[in-house]
Amino acid sequence: MKSRKLLMIPGPIEFESEVMQCMSIPTPSHVDPDFINTFSNSIKLLKEVCQCPSGQAFIIAGSGTFAMDMAAANLTEVGDKALVISTGYFGLRYAEILKRYGAHVDIIEADLGDIVPIEQIEKQLSSKDYKLLTFTHVDTSTAVLNEAKRIGELGKKHDVLTILDGVCSVAAEDIKQEEWNIDVVVTASQKAIGVPPGLALLVASPKAIQAFEKRQHPVANYYADWSNWLPIMRAYENHQASYFGTPAVNLIIALEKSLQLTMKEGLQNRFDRHRRAGKAMRMALNSEFNNLTQQIKILDLLYEYKKA
Repeated sequence: MKSRKLLMIPGPIEFESEVMQCMSIPTPSHVDPDFINTFSNSIKLLKEVCQCPSGQAFIIAGSGTFAMDMAAANLTEVGDKALVISTGYFGLRYAEILKRYGAHVDIIEADLGDIVPIEQIEKQLSSKDYKLLTFTHVDTSTAVLNEAKRIGELGKKHDVLTILDGVCSVAAEDIKQEEWNIDVVVTASQKAIGVPPGLALLVASPKAIQAFEKRQHPVANYYADWSNWLPIMRAYENHQASYFGTPAVNLIIALEKSLQLTMKEGLQNRFDRHRRAGKAMRMALNSEFNNLTQQIKILDLLYEYKKA
């Protein structure tokens, strides 16, 4: 550790040695029986982390932005109305993605360092017949934590598809996707999931899959099209090989290991550990820099590291 710089950014993070060892093994075939079992287990573990047992998981080579793009591409058709709750840079990015697929997008933008009041979100949802509602659980640019449970309740009340951008929060903040009525959770490998960059991760609810199946027009993004990926994910989950595009084999092996470590620690233990570390860091910053950090709803998350 002393021979290099310590990485203390939201992502990529410092990865566990067991995870990195998975990246260095000789790459097996994507149809090797052992890898098929690994892929199957990774899909099941991802659903456990998102707490969505009835969901459909997708593990695709790509970035977090691609996971956002995939959800938008499959659930948006020209003319659909979408409401974006923005608490920073990545909320505004989602608005741009949705517009590319022909959605009519309204944005409610929070003041810097704050969230959009729930009452304001409900008022806007009541004003139009929206199909989609998107929000960033934790926006990396501001560290603001949105109230996912309450937004999910609003989504159910107004019968919209609710998409949670969890690139910065999945495996660090509690997300009860199924219980909270979140239809899609998107994330990526390089942050709290604890795997080097390169995997776009997504869990879709049965409601989201049904909405996709009722589309009137083909998906306008060939690589993102669930028509191509659903048979692959379902086959691997059922311990069967299938092919559309070659998976990122070593990254998926590393993903299984990291998710196993996460579940071994226990989700609540993991969330509590991040909150304690985050609180300690903010106290230190306040002391050292004359109360630099504002008392706002910021993410109780700090990626811990091991001493050399």
